[in-house]
Amino acid sequence: MKHIKIVLLFLLLSNFTFAQVVAHIEVDSTSALIGNPLKIKVQLSQPKSVNIAWNEIDSLDRLEILSKSKVDTIKTTDPEILLRSQTYTVTAYDSGIYNVPSFSFKYKVNENDKEQFAPTDPLKVSYFLVPVDTTKEIKDIKPIADVPYDWTYVIWGSIAILVLFIIGYFIYRYIQKKRALAKRLKSEIKVIIPAHEIALSALKLLEDEKIWQQGKLKLYHTSISDILRQYIFNRWNVNAMEMTSDEILQHGFVNIINSEQRELLSFVFRLADYVKFAKMLPISKENEQSMASAISFVTSTIPVEITNDTLKSEVVS
Repeated sequence: MKHIKIVLLFLLLSNFTFAQVVAHIEVDSTSALIGNPLKIKVQLSQPKSVNIAWNEIDSLDRLEILSKSKVDTIKTTDPEILLRSQTYTVTAYDSGIYNVPSFSFKYKVNENDKEQFAPTDPLKVSYFLVPVDTTKEIKDIKPIADVPYDWTYVIWGSIAILVLFIIGYFIYRYIQKKRALAKRLKSEIKVIIPAHEIALSALKLLEDEKIWQQGKLKLYHTSISDILRQYIFNRWNVNAMEMTSDEILQHGFVNIINSEQRELLSFVFRLADYVKFAKMLPISKENEQSMASAISFVTSTIPVEITNDTLKSEVVS
């Protein structure tokens, strides 16, 4: 029975040793000048068979964490022991004593065991200001240096600005001249279509539409009358669009056309008035004759261009 107790005690002690987990923290220096970095190393010694999640440090009192290394696993003389470590680079920008509190790694030796903790020891580090000898006079680190003013940049910069201004001025003047020339040419170039071409084109278009064949007699004869009125305005500058047929036929311009031309014009206007106001229904021959009379009137009153050949032929005759 005694031997059994000894064996059990030995097994318990072996299990305790096997399952021992130790956390440790150290700093490369306990004091530093403000702004200078310090390195804090966290280490964890544990049995290889125990699964322990690494406890990342997010804050260290008022110390600012500049960087942190990856978690390294270091080989030991005992193949059953793992040594894991991580290094944090920290600094502070104000003087004083900073506390690095203790923190723990939680673990279980076996799944059904009670949760245990492996804590680190707390640390203290201090940051100090640059020592100042108050007995000495306050002065700059280096004296103020006189830098000679370099006029080269000013001169070349001024020349560049002047050149750009001159180029911009000439470009502006060129654009203004081009615009003025285009505007002048646009105002000078006017395509003047002769009055008879306008009238004949309109009559041809009306004839091709064949609207009187569709029963639109009033529109047909009114359109022929209006085309001749516009032709009279363009040809003799008589405001025929605002005049009645009688006023047109009694106007002074009829004295410069011959009797045949007057008859043609009178036939068109009279027939148009009968259709428009008396609701007369002309026969096909009268409809065709109205168009033919209008075309004959226009073609017979086309201005004759006087040339040297025309004057010679008149002299010979």
